[in-house]
Amino acid sequence: YGSKEFVFRSVIKCADCGTLISPYTKARKTKNGVHYHTYLMCSHYKAKKDGFACTAEQINEKDALQQTQAALEKIKVAPEVLKVALDELQTSTFNDLEYLRNKEIAAKKRLGSIDSERKSLFAKEATGLIDESFLTARLKELKTEEEQLKRATQSNTAAKAKQAYTAERVLNLINRLPELFKNGSKVEQKRAILKLVLSNVELKGKNLYFFYEKPFGLLSEGLSCSKWYRGRDLNP
Repeated sequence: YGSKEFVFRSVIKCADCGTLISPYTKARKTKNGVHYHTYLMCSHYKAKKDGFACTAEQINEKDALQQTQAALEKIKVAPEVLKVALDELQTSTFNDLEYLRNKEIAAKKRLGSIDSERKSLFAKEATGLIDESFLTARLKELKTEEEQLKRATQSNTAAKAKQAYTAERVLNLINRLPELFKNGSKVEQKRAILKLVLSNVELKGKNLYFFYEKPFGLLSEGLSCSKWYRGRDLNP
């Protein structure tokens, strides 16, 4: 089984003893031939070794998939909420980009005045209006300021736009996760979704308990929805 791919390999832990739940395949003969079923079970090794009860029971992988599907459905966002979130994201991004552009314009303007001041200093030193020590000190100050401004003008505009684009993709992806998990035929696709959304899964009895990664936990509890709806006349 070490080389075989299972959806829940190294994903679920026993809620009682912390042991990783092991998947295995069992063959059953029927009138229509041999059918293979995958099960998940705790070895109970640690519980037996340390002398305490372990309540985890063997469950069919299909049952685990159904419980996981229900957990993913909890993080879906209502269409009207998603629209509000994307609208606010777009407005926020526009304001941030405008702020960065204004800072960049101001920085470039100051860089131009620094260059003019530097030329003026050289002219004054050449005519004896200022001495060499003052020129050296002032040029050093201008160089420091110039370097700081140049770093500032290495604009974050593209990075900010990329960040917003990524956030928009994530928001849109959230509603597709249950569908992708349910209809995805590849084991690695299902495992990738589990790693993205869940920080931990525990088995107690025949029930799975899910712990979400941020921000999916907030979505499952509806906290983010309340923020998006604050001050809006919407009825989700």
